[in-house]
Amino acid sequence: LKEIVTNRGHIIKTTSNHRLRSIDENGDYVWKFVGDFKVGDFVIEKNNTNHIFDNIDYQPLVQFEYDHHNIKYINLPKVIDENFSELLGYYMGDGYTKDRDIYLIFHQEDKESLQFWREYFINEFGRDGTVETRDFSNIDILGFHSKQLIKLLEKNNLVKAKGNNGEGSASAFVPKQILQSPPSVMKSFIRGFFDAEGSVCMNKECFTISCASVSEDIVRTLSIMLESFGIRTTIGKNKPGTLGKRDVFTLTLSSIEDA
Repeated sequence: LKEIVTNRGHIIKTTSNHRLRSIDENGDYVWKFVGDFKVGDFVIEKNNTNHIFDNIDYQPLVQFEYDHHNIKYINLPKVIDENFSELLGYYMGDGYTKDRDIYLIFHQEDKESLQFWREYFINEFGRDGTVETRDFSNIDILGFHSKQLIKLLEKNNLVKAKGNNGEGSASAFVPKQILQSPPSVMKSFIRGFFDAEGSVCMNKECFTISCASVSEDIVRTLSIMLESFGIRTTIGKNKPGTLGKRDVFTLTLSSIEDA
């Protein structure tokens, strides 16, 4: 396989005899074999293609029977709709599971987001979560106790890896069910992830929206999703030691218009 890396950090892997659209020295569009590309050549990337998913249905969730004499039952979703997708996006960005609980992490200054997700659990599942404040690290942790919900995530392959050394963050991914969902569900997942891991630079020198993750997989998949909505993105990489022990991948909306 040949690998082409664009100046915006996008990677294309394909065979040498596959053709990609390019621009020649006369400024004309041409089809060019991958094996003939050299540094400095143009690659035409098509975006704004998400309309092909407009008429598809919500993806169903695998259901199960759960019976325990001491369980407090909640109403589990039957499909991945916009609300559940947003929860998955936040969880993939800054959440984890442990035993019978799902946890979402917030900076202590982000009380609005914390309150939003507390109300989410109340509205969707009928009860509030519990909040643990950790002043030494300036975070609040919202925990929601439900073995039913954890089992639903596990049954549908919607959980990250477990571990005490960042394995969960490094294994973050966009579930295949999200990629097979209507555009509104994809947007909700992106919104949830950016709520967890997004940042805004807004001053005289810059106006950018970006997010970061130690999972290259989720950053590259989110880039493809955003490009499918016509939003151009740039992918960057910080070496270990700059922001921790792992490579950190950044995803930046490429212009003010995209932001």
